[in-house]
Amino acid sequence: MSKKGRTVVVAATVLTTVFGLSGCSPSAQPPLNNQPTGTGVLSSNGWQKIYAAVQLGEQAKMYKVKSTVSVAQGPLHSNLSVYGSINEPDRAYVSFTEDNKMVQFYQQGQAAYEMGPSGWSQATPINDLNLYTSYAQLLSRGVHSTVPIYQLPKAYVVDEYCNVYTANIPEQWLNSLPMWQNRIPANRSDPGNEVQFVFYVGQKDGELREVQTSSVGSVSEAGPLVVNTDTILFSINSPLAKIQLPPNLIKAMETP
Repeated sequence: MSKKGRTVVVAATVLTTVFGLSGCSPSAQPPLNNQPTGTGVLSSNGWQKIYAAVQLGEQAKMYKVKSTVSVAQGPLHSNLSVYGSINEPDRAYVSFTEDNKMVQFYQQGQAAYEMGPSGWSQATPINDLNLYTSYAQLLSRGVHSTVPIYQLPKAYVVDEYCNVYTANIPEQWLNSLPMWQNRIPANRSDPGNEVQFVFYVGQKDGELREVQTSSVGSVSEAGPLVVNTDTILFSINSPLAKIQLPPNLIKAMETP
């Protein structure tokens, strides 16, 4: 892949994968059959709890992120993983692995670089690295909506037990976000289309710790497209998340 092509892949991955949204447009998503009513309890304040957790996250100075995306369509399968740190407001050091091919991305201010098989090269910086921003825009809709949200049994994430909530979010909510605007064709945007979200909120610290999504769509005659994502946020405001300039990038910058 050309350097320009890699840059596009890296930027798109940051904007979609680590936000926990589907790795590709959910525009063909039909209503989900696995409604959570049988495994959860209807929550009267679930949206408020998650939104408060996201607002808390927006104040975080640094954190680490681990995200996985699996895409399956018939016999074809693809897996993508993301791991790294975000230091607000404009610093990131993240590695992307897709089918055993890894690309590293580093950004500080308006300077961005990526490292592929041929070494480091300049890349296009990402305007907003805050993972919580899109979540906040999405969840603000939930707080004022009548979409039901259900509480599931608590689960352990990294180092804390979490309250778990799930909801089937209308596709139209995603289309209202800046990163999704104009990406869902009008003739394929059905008001009944949904994406299933699962949110994990720390019981002690109230932080958003994990977000999972699941969607099933169809692309022309190719058959059903299944996309699952899992994003874990950890080491929030911990020195473990502090980013240092990669030594091999320093060497590359010093080389004429």
